[in-house]
Amino acid sequence: MMSLKKLLSKQQLGLKAEKGFAGMSELVLAAGVGSLIVMASGAALQSTSSLIKQSEEKATLRQNSINGLRLMRSEVERSTHLVLRKSESSTPDEAVFDLTDERYSSLVDECVALAGNRPFRTVFGVKMAELNKPVLYGVSLGSGGYSLERCGSPLDPDGKYQETSDIFLSRVIDHLG
Repeated sequence: MMSLKKLLSKQQLGLKAEKGFAGMSELVLAAGVGSLIVMASGAALQSTSSLIKQSEEKATLRQNSINGLRLMRSEVERSTHLVLRKSESSTPDEAVFDLTDERYSSLVDECVALAGNRPFRTVFGVKMAELNKPVLYGVSLGSGGYSLERCGSPLDPDGKYQETSDIFLSRVIDHLG
């Protein structure tokens, strides 16, 4: 038993008590690892931020598309008839349904002029009972591709048409293609 005590006491005397870092190399290593962790955290936060922003943009586009489709559906349902581009000639009674008829040429020209340097191609028109001129829907080049645009009399917030106002061109659905 005595020999065990002597052995343990000799080993305890050989141990050196260290406080803090053992040397400069550990300090440099700790600073490097800490810097890497901070940079990795910053990159992860930036990546998460860009994903959230993209998600918000997609949600906004989706909501705008839904609202645009609801407006178009409402106008089509409330309309007396649609005005379509016909390839064959129509009788005088059917000319009211033909978008290429001369009575609609001034309205189509106004919509093309409102589009400015963007091409505007009329797809169909919606003849409303409250309006003398139909509301036209057409395809145009938008910021992110093709867009569906509405050209016609503006609507009040309560859904009534303002025929006395000038017609205007507004984007219904963006980023079609």
